[in-house]
Amino acid sequence: NIPLPRAGEGLVRKPRIGDSGNDVSLLPPGPVPAEDPVWTWQRRLEGSDEYAAHLLFDGQRLHMAIGIAYPRQTDDVRRGVKRERNPVFTPPQAHLDLFIRMLTAIGFRGFCCFNYFLEDGQPVLLELNGRLGASLFRMPEQIAHAYVSALAPGRLAGRAAPDLPDELPHRLGRPSFRQKLTGLLRRRR
Repeated sequence: NIPLPRAGEGLVRKPRIGDSGNDVSLLPPGPVPAEDPVWTWQRRLEGSDEYAAHLLFDGQRLHMAIGIAYPRQTDDVRRGVKRERNPVFTPPQAHLDLFIRMLTAIGFRGFCCFNYFLEDGQPVLLELNGRLGASLFRMPEQIAHAYVSALAPGRLAGRAAPDLPDELPHRLGRPSFRQKLTGLLRRRR
């Protein structure tokens, strides 16, 4: 489920190693460009929302799955255009099953973030980032709980995972993510 370019359709040109959507551009319909070591092309997807699925996967078990929806303006090719508040949800199991199969196939373990659109109800992958996604930094309690549960499951015996917020505010507040995460990890010792 990857938006491979198709001749005659609008294309999105992206650097193979990106920087928060910088240098992404829309190309007019035409032939599919040749393979390039610097650039990659995707078919332009029309969808009202882009989704981020933040996962923590240890190679066998999923320890965390948090989804966030971002609106996409039809005239904007950059991802992650944010509302003042973005809905937070648990990704559907069918999407998680697909993502787990992909992670297993490439032997990935750790935090990651899938960015995707839906087409006919199915996820169409824009990218997989093998790191914490930026929007997850606004949920340090959930990150800390997932991380500790993955590394030392017995330490959290009897403790429920923190509830997910209904929405995620656009702006980061204070204290900083690093301060909150460090404090949470110290308290759990």
